Amino acid sequence: MIAFAARAFAALFALLTLAACTTKDETMTTVPIATLADTQAQVQSRLTAIITELATAAPTAAHDPATAKIGPAPCGDNGPEYQVTATDSVLLDGAQHRNALAVLGEQLALQGYTSITSRQFSDGVGGELNLRTGDGYTATISSGKGNHGLAVIVASPCYRTPDGDYPG
Repeated sequence: MIAFAARAFAALFALLTLAACTTKDETMTTVPIATLADTQAQVQSRLTAIITELATAAPTAAHDPATAKIGPAPCGDNGPEYQVTATDSVLLDGAQHRNALAVLGEQLALQGYTSITSRQFSDGVGGELNLRTGDGYTATISSGKGNHGLAVIVASPCYRTPDGDYPG
């Protein structure tokens, strides 16, 4: 009887240990850890590279760096995970959008981006390019309303801060 009680206690102990090791906090450690400053620097660097390549693809494009916005946003419903998103725009005549997007897609493919989707809008002028990198960063370059320019959006994958708190 004592051996049975010892085995039952060992099984119960193992079950409780397993349950304790799979709490929500433990499962969240699968999300990579990065500081907000590091993630913002990565997103800003990628945004700058895309704007630079866009200027090569469409030399008449006009850009004002003051229009760029960057900041954290939550990933999922709640919890400490965050991603950083940056937005910017480039003024470019609509007649040049499709060619610029095609050339930009080719240039960014050489830098490790993979095209998720590329489409032309039904207006005969505008289009959109959606890209991803191997490490989970995404970029969308799209004709804006009225085809007066291109919107550029870069987003990081989800991260957790080293202290586990949401940085926003």
